[in-house]
Amino acid sequence: TYSMDFVTLGMFIIDEIVWQDGTVQKDIIGGAGTWGLVGARMHLDSTSSKSIAMIIDEGNDFPQSSKEEIEGLNTGSIYRTDLNRKTTKGLNTYGPGEFRAFEFVTEKRRVEAEDLNEELLASKSFHLICEPKRAISLVNTMMKRRKEAGIESNRPLFFWEPFPGTVTPDYWEECKNEIKVVEDESQNMATA
Repeated sequence: TYSMDFVTLGMFIIDEIVWQDGTVQKDIIGGAGTWGLVGARMHLDSTSSKSIAMIIDEGNDFPQSSKEEIEGLNTGSIYRTDLNRKTTKGLNTYGPGEFRAFEFVTEKRRVEAEDLNEELLASKSFHLICEPKRAISLVNTMMKRRKEAGIESNRPLFFWEPFPGTVTPDYWEECKNEIKVVEDESQNMATA
């Protein structure tokens, strides 16, 4: 058993990428959670890489190449296997300038606070990718579950990556409330 330093609640997505010139790449690992995990992994050697994790949804069409790529990172990630559904997949289309379109092509399955086992729940930090109201709910639920599980430790750090389109004047009140429960906000390209 490893002591968790970082757990992302972002999704693992298998992407198909269509470039402006029409070139297509398939079975590319993606999702903000995946890239949070990869970013954290870049700072760790193989003796501590199991201290970071995510929940990876594995459907009946999960590519072996993606599994090998994820397992090559040597993290503490766990698979949530459901052979009755497809793996979460997305389509990224790039065009002139900074154009990027994204759509889910299979049903998405979010990671919820209730999905974390006790080892993941005891992490020292969490990466949340969502709208402000959901971030507040996730933090509150995780803190309640930690207390119920008897996890005695310092309050974990919560890093919030706003879901694209949710850092706008329309969400200002929610953002002000959300900022009170997280330690850091991480800008992504769409919200920077």
